Amino acid sequence: MMKSALEIGQYFIEKSDLSNSWEGNTKLQKLLFFAWLIHYYKFQKSLFDDDFFAFENGPVVENVRKMYKINYFDLKNKPLPEYSIEEEETLILAIEIFGDSDCDELIELSHKSPIWEKYFKNSIKTDSTENTIYYCTGISKIPREELREELRMIENILYTYEYQKTAELNIKEEKLKNTRMDSNNFPDFLDKFTIENCNLEIVKPIPISVTNEDGTYVIDVDVFDLFSYDEDFAKARQDMEEKICILWKNFVEYDEKQLDVGGVFMKKLLLNYVGKKHGL
Repeated sequence: MMKSALEIGQYFIEKSDLSNSWEGNTKLQKLLFFAWLIHYYKFQKSLFDDDFFAFENGPVVENVRKMYKINYFDLKNKPLPEYSIEEEETLILAIEIFGDSDCDELIELSHKSPIWEKYFKNSIKTDSTENTIYYCTGISKIPREELREELRMIENILYTYEYQKTAELNIKEEKLKNTRMDSNNFPDFLDKFTIENCNLEIVKPIPISVTNEDGTYVIDVDVFDLFSYDEDFAKARQDMEEKICILWKNFVEYDEKQLDVGGVFMKKLLLNYVGKKHGL
């Protein structure tokens, strides 16, 4: 039997430790939205039948929003229902991908949805004076058949997630095998920029693998899908650092409104490892 959005929401409240706040309620709404898309993409069926409405901060399941606001502790303390294997797979995946994102990041990502934008704009009305703007909830409902058109969006997100996961696994396997590099001579991470006039700094060591193939040093950074090479290791490293700086310029400093979903995830990935130097 299909769960309700409220029953699905209970899982996120418990597993994501959502707080009794506007931020917690809003994050739950975004988790429900992305989980619904993931489930339909993977299993070609709805995760729940409750309707989404296009609110200012993204798609919302209105009855869940109200229940969270009024009865948060009842929801939090209520025993979880038994979820199917498919449901649990979807919910775990949604938390793995979006669980560490804050409320603002998820709002921003949900605003990449053309269907949300269409029905939110349709719901904006003005009064007889043409001055006061208000929102008409009744016409902001997102039709289920149009919601399915968002599968391309979630496909891009899942592809980026799987790529990153595979890259991290490759890094671990490379270290275990240790057949293509001498760990005594080459670093496992980039921990600082060595190029001149660089206004960036590495805030979390970036995993790398280094090989020497016929006298040429090859540096791979799987997490960013980058590689560089040169007969001089220092030059190969500097080339890699310059490529990371270019990525920063193209994704972090670029107008986020112009980025697609994959671009938003690349920006977030970069910010996990790289930051501006203090004082700049």
